[in-house]
Amino acid sequence: MEAAVSGLGDHCLQGAFDAIDRGFAARTTAELDAIMGDAFAQFGVSWFSVDQMRDTTGTLVGHHHFGRWPEDWGAHYLRGQHWKHDRVVRHAVMSPTPMHWLEAQKRGDLGAGEARLFGEAREFGLCDGYVTPLHQLDGAVTAISVTSPERMELSPADHAALRLLSIYYCSFGLVLKHCGLGDGRARACLTARQRECLQWVRAGKSSWAIGEIVGISERTVNFHIEEACRRLNTQTRQQAVIEAVIRGLIAL
Repeated sequence: MEAAVSGLGDHCLQGAFDAIDRGFAARTTAELDAIMGDAFAQFGVSWFSVDQMRDTTGTLVGHHHFGRWPEDWGAHYLRGQHWKHDRVVRHAVMSPTPMHWLEAQKRGDLGAGEARLFGEAREFGLCDGYVTPLHQLDGAVTAISVTSPERMELSPADHAALRLLSIYYCSFGLVLKHCGLGDGRARACLTARQRECLQWVRAGKSSWAIGEIVGISERTVNFHIEEACRRLNTQTRQQAVIEAVIRGLIAL
């Protein structure tokens, strides 16, 4: 009988915030993995990975960016091109909402290949997992997958903490991976008004409330936020806030 791993609710959420705060100091992906690995471990997570699910042309790909992943499973997965019949990938490219593996399997709509792949994952010691998709404006989809050798019982607070950790882990890691390669990721420029609007989004304010605070219309606030999303290559204002915080454009 499989054991169940459960998070500790608000304690894990606070642990996520603490790990994110430490993540800003990471200078290498190894340092980042050590920091985030400890935070993910609160949920029974042993492995975590950031992977490209879809490229800017809309083509499904199986490109691994970084993370801790069982090498034997990774080789098996890539050799068999299993992303072509993986329910996790299917969900990630269709929806930006996170997906818990066990919840997906309970829905009863798995294809034969998808069900078989979950079975193979268990044979390699990956019993349960949680995926957080990130949809970008250029059409690319990246997903952060965390997996456990045991069943994960997740509370609403655990879901929030895992999603937050996953998004920050991805953003921190991509900045560390690309900031020295001349792709401009870490140098995105926002106007003062765009930064101001995102800072108020970070504080939980609506577009209408932001307009009242800074003295512009709600429509103009939305324009500035949408332009910030475009410059940061993010699809939602929440993702834009995270990117802006990581790049030092707004305060945490």
